[in-house]
Amino acid sequence: MRVRARLLQLAQRAAEGASFRFVDVVGVVRHVRGDDVARPEEIRLYLDPDGEVNDRERSRPDGCSCAGAGHLVIRLDNVTAVL
Repeated sequence: MRVRARLLQLAQRAAEGASFRFVDVVGVVRHVRGDDVARPEEIRLYLDPDGEVNDRERSRPDGCSCAGAGHLVIRLDNVTAVL
C-alpha cells in the first residue's frame, strides 16, 4: 500500500529557537503495528519513503527482516491519502 503523509520537519535551528515546516512524504507501507492487540489506541505505520527525509529516525519493528537502514515511523493520523 502506498500512502502520503504530512510530517512536521525541522527547517532551521537558530540561537533564538527552531523553525519548523510541514512536508509531504510518499512511500510504501512495509509494516503496521499497534500498541495493543485487542484495542489499539495508537497505530504506527513503518514506511519506506520514495525520497530522503531529513531529521527523522529510522526504526525496525520486532520481526522485521527487510533489507536497508530501517523504516520511517509515522502515526496513522498523519496519513493524508492512500494512493
